[in-house]
Amino acid sequence: MTGVIILGGHRNTEFLKQRFKQYNKDNTCYIVADAGLETIKELNIVPDIVVGDFDTVNKDVLNEYKNGKTVIREFNPEKDFTDSEIALLTAIDNGADIIHIYGATGGRIDHLMGNIALLAMGYDKNISVTIFDEYNKVSMIGNNTGKALLLKKDEYYNKYLSLIAYDSYADIKNLEGVKYPLKNFRLIKDTTLGISNEITENEAVIDIENGRLLAIWSRD
Repeated sequence: MTGVIILGGHRNTEFLKQRFKQYNKDNTCYIVADAGLETIKELNIVPDIVVGDFDTVNKDVLNEYKNGKTVIREFNPEKDFTDSEIALLTAIDNGADIIHIYGATGGRIDHLMGNIALLAMGYDKNISVTIFDEYNKVSMIGNNTGKALLLKKDEYYNKYLSLIAYDSYADIKNLEGVKYPLKNFRLIKDTTLGISNEITENEAVIDIENGRLLAIWSRD
């Protein structure tokens, strides 16, 4: 099942309308955190679950979804988890093995960094988690599958592929199908070397021996 999470960050409604055409309601669980409720209302989609402390959502919008089919889970603002993390854990608890996150970018940088950490949480549970906005698609990859990975060229994010070490370093045994291939290379965390590569074939192949990488497909 696909868990679609909508957070309260930047939104481009037209982009979201196009993206959401891919989802089949019968195999999708819509989970909204706080102000993301206003986004899903614009998309005319009834969420399955709404979570958060509701400190940023319009209360009139929130009240529209009470006493209906939507499950509302309210949390104390003074908690040890962000609304984003609660939404991720809720998706996992509801059986999602693929998770797509929207509204995770824009605004506060601390929230953005926290949302990037959600990719690591999913990776450590062998669950595919991806963040989307109109310019970027961000996932975490590593060697947890024990084999080389295929990085498909994306028709929408069709220009750049950047690889950034999430841990202190990542050992790349092989990277091919890109403009700047690598072989037996240690990519250090605090470097810009992996920025703005390009997939030149229909898909690239990467074999990672150690460490985790943020894989970012981007368009201008």
